[in-house]
Amino acid sequence: MKTIFPRIVAALTVLALMLCAAPMNSSAAGEMAYNMYTSPDMSKTGKVHTTYMIDFRAPQSVYGTYWALANFGMDFSKETMKAFKGIKLGGGYAGLQHYNGHGCLTERLGILSFWHWEYQAKNETTGKTEWVELNASQMWPDRVDDPFGGEGTGVQSIHDYAWQPNQWYTMVLHTWEDVENDSTFAGLWFLDQESGKWELNTYYDTHLVNSGWTGDMGLFMENFMSSRREGVREYNVKNMYVLDKESKEWSSIEKVTLSYGDGGYANKVGTHEYGYNEEEGYFWGITDGTMREDQAEHDKAWSAQKTYTTNQPKTPTFGTLSTAEMKAEMKDGDLVVSWTAGETSTPQIGAKVEIIDEDGKVVATKEMTRPEVTSMTLADLDAAEYNCRLTVTDIFGQTVVTEKAIDGYQQGEEPTPSGEDGEPAPSEEDGEPTDENESVASEEESVTTSGQGGEEPDQKIGFFEAIGTFFANIFESIAEFFKNLFVGSEE
Repeated sequence: MKTIFPRIVAALTVLALMLCAAPMNSSAAGEMAYNMYTSPDMSKTGKVHTTYMIDFRAPQSVYGTYWALANFGMDFSKETMKAFKGIKLGGGYAGLQHYNGHGCLTERLGILSFWHWEYQAKNETTGKTEWVELNASQMWPDRVDDPFGGEGTGVQSIHDYAWQPNQWYTMVLHTWEDVENDSTFAGLWFLDQESGKWELNTYYDTHLVNSGWTGDMGLFMENFMSSRREGVREYNVKNMYVLDKESKEWSSIEKVTLSYGDGGYANKVGTHEYGYNEEEGYFWGITDGTMREDQAEHDKAWSAQKTYTTNQPKTPTFGTLSTAEMKAEMKDGDLVVSWTAGETSTPQIGAKVEIIDEDGKVVATKEMTRPEVTSMTLADLDAAEYNCRLTVTDIFGQTVVTEKAIDGYQQGEEPTPSGEDGEPAPSEEDGEPTDENESVASEEESVTTSGQGGEEPDQKIGFFEAIGTFFANIFESIAEFFKNLFVGSEE
């Protein structure tokens, strides 16, 4: 018994991990709530987009629900087809979930998934041309790529985003060309409209070149756990926009078709209602997987689909890019430039540092396109008497420029006296201290902005509560597994 017990524990652990790693839009056999679909009319937009935006709210939420707020493809540009002969497949989706798998500590999650591509390449060993799999690579946060299977294979990012029911959020998908890798990066951001704070959820190197979003960006709401089919789950969406890659102009997506479906499986039960709220300008859908006594009558009462048109601004509102603080300091012969964003600033996508001499000539420059990077170092730079100009760009193309004298001293000179905190000691000429988020213009520093005018709440979970939740999920997953073993799987 002593030798068998550890094996049983190990087997159950592996089983639980396999179940937790299953694709989030897969459903077990058994009765399920209906799927709800939103199909945007993209006929008046360009074919390739760099940016996609949508506002989302879940007035009511049930565990085991996925709100896919965009289903997309990736463009195969001439550069991509040259780099990857015969490339095909791919695509992905992004959105929010009410679920706590994948090692997450909360039941509120963000997700971005990419199905793999395939291309032809010569096998150096056999000399034959073979199909090679290409997957996107996660760049942030630092974690191993999370593969998935079931409905195709690929990689995905699923982790905590503490969104709340009955509150509006903006989701943004954005692509850009990375200056270091010469490939297309793709990222996911969320804006908490109540707090005004943006949060980077994840971003990937797609390995494609000069690419962007394609497809109809369709949406769906899905109950992916048969054991959690009952209960009202709802979605509201509005303010859908795309930014054309070629023209750099925004298109307003005003017409959508709402529908419900069974995903090809005749096991859906309960309500499946949808419509358009004219007063507040949003599209909505509601399901409840509870079997109805009048199920047949309810199914007949709701048509398979209906098209609605909204009246929304022609261009989106997305806030202002701001830099709360910038430092340019000489340290051991290197120039270290760092900055922080304003608390409600739009998300940065890149930055450029320029060193300017007394004649206004740029003598050194460095650029990066990484949304999480907030400092750069220019090595072996004797630039104590120069100015430093920092240009930050956000995901919407807005820029903010900050220029100031470099703090430091040339070799052989004494350092500037400093206070206890390491900052220059105040003098009688110094005025009253200003708020750290306030833009200040002086002889040493000037700030200009051009273009149009999130952190998630702290969430602390006790150790024993987290452990309890972990094992509860394992046993529930095990029960689902053995149930599916005999009944079969749906998707």
